[in-house]
Amino acid sequence: MTRAYGARGGGTVRRVSAAQVPSATHTSVEHADLAALMPMLRRIIGARVSDPTEADDLVQETLVRVLAASARIEPGMLEPYAIVTARNLVASMWQHKDRQRRNQHRVVDLRVPKAPDEDLLIQAERAAVTRALSRLSERERQTLVD
Repeated sequence: MTRAYGARGGGTVRRVSAAQVPSATHTSVEHADLAALMPMLRRIIGARVSDPTEADDLVQETLVRVLAASARIEPGMLEPYAIVTARNLVASMWQHKDRQRRNQHRVVDLRVPKAPDEDLLIQAERAAVTRALSRLSERERQTLVD
């Protein structure tokens, strides 16, 4: 079984198979321990991320990484490890978004393209104004131009 974890809406999605995530029998981390981390992680991430969907994705990614590293985490260090992991994920998300914003101009040309008949329209408009001005008397022309 494979599940997708990561940011929605164009963010990086990491696929994790069930074999990569240790089960509760292989680790000292119990499901109750992970469930107890969720409200704290939601507060920490929610304070830094305004979009609730992105915040939920980051909470899930944090839990996946904590669960994957649970064999290396010393007893009593689960909460600090989860906090640091959450902060690092938020920082990585900010860096990714900042990089996208800075390089957006390279991806797409935001200038409005010039219409193919624009020069022709300008010439026709100038000719019409010139003809209209030539029909006026000198005094009327001076009044409009000045």
